[in-house]
Amino acid sequence: MKISVIIPVKNRAHTIKATLDSIFLTNYPDLEIIVVDNNSQDKTHEVVKNYRNIKYIKNNYDKERSYSRNLGIKMAKGEFITFLDSDDLLKKEIFDFFVNSLRKYKGENFFFINFDYFDENIQIKNQNLFKKNFCTIEDLVISNCISNIGIFIKRELALKNLWDENNKIIGTEDYDFVLRLMLKVNRAILINKVPLALVRLHKGRSVFNDKEKNILKRFFFFKRKIFEHNEFKNLSNLHKKKIISTQCLYASLLLLSCGDKKKSFFFLIKSIKENSLSIFSKRSIYIIFQLIFKR
Repeated sequence: MKISVIIPVKNRAHTIKATLDSIFLTNYPDLEIIVVDNNSQDKTHEVVKNYRNIKYIKNNYDKERSYSRNLGIKMAKGEFITFLDSDDLLKKEIFDFFVNSLRKYKGENFFFINFDYFDENIQIKNQNLFKKNFCTIEDLVISNCISNIGIFIKRELALKNLWDENNKIIGTEDYDFVLRLMLKVNRAILINKVPLALVRLHKGRSVFNDKEKNILKRFFFFKRKIFEHNEFKNLSNLHKKKIISTQCLYASLLLLSCGDKKKSFFFLIKSIKENSLSIFSKRSIYIIFQLIFKR
């Protein structure tokens, strides 16, 4: 079975070699690797061209990662599609575990993985691993528990559920993508409880470089989409409120990182108003501690 691995990239000459090496080290016999370069100005292309059997496409100007992923989906020939960021790594057994899971759950279209983190080659355990065999909309509305890294989707389904290319949603486009997927298939299968990828922590990650203006713009754009977009019309108001609560906490955390405690507190309170149980989440407790005890 052919699997297409789609990698959007921009100015990652210093990380993409390790990412590509991790794919080849899986030794899976039927991979299609598609690298979509979002107008890199460094030596990313020189690194990629040293590998055989990689489809490389370069955008002529900055079109953001959602456009690049969609282009990869439209080009893909694999029965299943998976995504990988250009600074992260796959563990060597990931495709074997996926194939075994697919055999066990025949007919399923949406699979996902747990992952750990690493920083300067030091592996860091993820304290929020998903522990159930299946993820449903009930899980997803209270936590963005499915990363875009290591999700496996039937190609036909991916073509019906493309990434939102509006620049205002970038930073939450992964949550939007998996929410819309979940509403189409009802559940996602956890391939294995063991982490099967590593997310690199470094200063260049977009989450560490978010600006207050973008955080606010993204939140209100996504909130409007949840309540107005046709794909979310069958989602209950209770679920919508829980999603907004989840996004309020995310905005609160990012605003705290920007040093704006006042706005961070505002979104924390808004999260609790939308879903009172959110106050017991790990993220809420962390934010409250930072707001009270850290200067």
